[in-house]
Amino acid sequence: MRASDGTSILGAVLLFFSSPVATHDILLPELLGKHAVGTTSFELINTASSAPRDLMLFAHYPISYTSSQEYPLARDFSPTFGKWLDAFDNFTDSSRIVTRAHQSAPISSSKFPTLLFGPGYGEPVLLSGTQTMSNLASHGYIVIGIDHPNDSEIIEYPDGRVVYYQENENITDYDQLIPAVDARVSDLNFVASQLRNISVTKNIPGLKHGLDFESLGILGFSLGGASAASAMLVDPIYACGANMDGAFIGTVTELGLDKPFLMMNSMTHTWPTDDT
Repeated sequence: MRASDGTSILGAVLLFFSSPVATHDILLPELLGKHAVGTTSFELINTASSAPRDLMLFAHYPISYTSSQEYPLARDFSPTFGKWLDAFDNFTDSSRIVTRAHQSAPISSSKFPTLLFGPGYGEPVLLSGTQTMSNLASHGYIVIGIDHPNDSEIIEYPDGRVVYYQENENITDYDQLIPAVDARVSDLNFVASQLRNISVTKNIPGLKHGLDFESLGILGFSLGGASAASAMLVDPIYACGANMDGAFIGTVTELGLDKPFLMMNSMTHTWPTDDT
């Protein structure tokens, strides 16, 4: 082996062991944008629903370089969540996964554009959203992900409560999911209505007032994307949206949208396989 190779290897080893992440942890890939990212989570009750709905919100947002040096990287899953995921997905030690977002670091500005994110049916937002939300935040967005009750297979609340839900695996028609989409739309639009409310936004470290925006963007994966389209149909606060590999469900299939809306489909999710 050449000396230059040995020097490179030694440098890599020293960098690895000097990292603030323990050597037995699993560190997610680096983010793609120029901003360092902070994250926090908090509970919010949707009081606009006919029956109040207990939501969990996960915020990802830009932070300063100084804060990125002072606040630790957040773990993707708590021990309780990790234990559930290990059993659910035949994984090992999910609680070892460490994100690229810094736990409870203060936001650097309230003026970044704001997005709402929804996960797939039955999925906690941490499963299908963490890296997506962090990457968007690294490009200069404030991103709020939502866990929906009676939909997400596990929701862990700040007071230690853990609520489990078994998704319906016998869905044969998209119309069966209309009640779930309607419930999500209620949650999304309620959250959107509260983002200028300091009693809510104070849960994001560094915010001393509500978020500063004229309109919002909305996106989601699978049922989260379907719900994004339906939410845009009924609330003018949304300027644009995106559906990541989801269908269109409910009246939006007949009425359509008059604002920019991006569709992202997998290779097997095409017009012949999904006529919505």
